Amino acid sequence: MTHPSAKMVFVVGNSRSGTTMMSRVLGRNSAIHGFPELHYIEQMVTAEQFASDNAVEDARAIDLVARLISIFRLGYFKRREPERFVAEAQDIINKVMPRTHAALLRATMLTEARRHGAVIACEQTPRNVFHIDAILAAYPDAVVINMVRDPRDVLLSQKNKWRRRSMGAPIPRFEALRSWMNYHPLTMSLLWKSAVTAGCRPRDRVLTIRFEDLLEQPQDTLQKICVHVGVIYDQDMLNVDQINSSTRQDSFGTVGIDNTRSDAWRSGGLSASEITICERTNSELMKSLGYAQSDSHAGFFPIVFQKLLMPVKLIGALALNLGRVRNLLGWLRKRLVA
Repeated sequence: MTHPSAKMVFVVGNSRSGTTMMSRVLGRNSAIHGFPELHYIEQMVTAEQFASDNAVEDARAIDLVARLISIFRLGYFKRREPERFVAEAQDIINKVMPRTHAALLRATMLTEARRHGAVIACEQTPRNVFHIDAILAAYPDAVVINMVRDPRDVLLSQKNKWRRRSMGAPIPRFEALRSWMNYHPLTMSLLWKSAVTAGCRPRDRVLTIRFEDLLEQPQDTLQKICVHVGVIYDQDMLNVDQINSSTRQDSFGTVGIDNTRSDAWRSGGLSASEITICERTNSELMKSLGYAQSDSHAGFFPIVFQKLLMPVKLIGALALNLGRVRNLLGWLRKRLVA
C-alpha cells in the first residue's frame, strides 16, 4: 500500500537486525532525513506517557525538546547539552497544540527534517517494535518498517557488539561493558522471539522486511519500501557506507549493500551450544520466516554451563540497564508478554 501522506517513518525490530542500515539507506533519499536512535519511548518518557492525551507542562516540554535537539546535533552517546537549545525548543513548543508527549516528538523531528531540506523524518530506535500500536495511534501520518534478521546472525552480532569500541566506533566504555553484560544466548534468543512476534503482527501501515532480502535483492526490496513510504525510488539509496558491523572495521570509503553480511554465523563465531539454544528456542518462528535449522548439536555440559551462567548475566544486565528505562516493570512486561 502506498502512503503518499507519510511524514514520519519508524524503523523498528530486534536490536542488530539492520535497523541502523535501513535508516541510513532511507536517509539517502532527498525526501527523508534519518535520525540516530532517540530512545524517546521508555527512556525519555514512559510508554504510558507517550500514549496519554494529557498535556505536558511548559518547563517539561522545553526540557524534552531541548534534549532531543541535543541528540540530533551532538549524537546519542555524547554528553547532552540541552541548555544550548532552549530557545529553539521554546519556538517549537509554541506551535504544538495539544502539547502531548507524542506531539512534541513529532514536531521536533519534522522541524529538524525541514532544517535539512527533507519532508519526512525517519527514526530508528529498535525497541519501538514493542510500541508499534501506540505509534500508529499517535501518528496517522506515520508508517513503520519492521526489520527481521536470522536470529543466529543477531546472536553473533550481539556477542561482538561490545567490540565496536575497539574498532573505532564512538561508544563510551560503559556502553561497551553494558553490551558485553547484556549478551547471553538464551536471553538474546528470547528477546528476538518477543521482538519478532510483536513486530510481525498484521497491521496496516507496517511493512516487514527480512534483512537478508535487503542484502540479496537490494533494488527490488528498496522499491517495495519506497512504495510503502510514498517516495520515489532513488538509485543513490544503494550507495550507503559499509559501517556498523560488529565483526569488522567500518569502511567509510566503501559504499554499497554488502551481501556477505547474510549468514555470517555460518563462518564461525558462535559455539554449538549457542546455536542449539537459539534454534530450540525459536524453531517454529524461524521456520515461518524461512530460516532453516542447522545440523549443529551441543553436548550436555556446554548447555548446562550456559544455563548456570544466565542468572549471573541477567542480574548484571538489569543493573547496568536501570538508567535506560523509566518504567522497568513495563519494560519487562512488554518483552515477556509480547
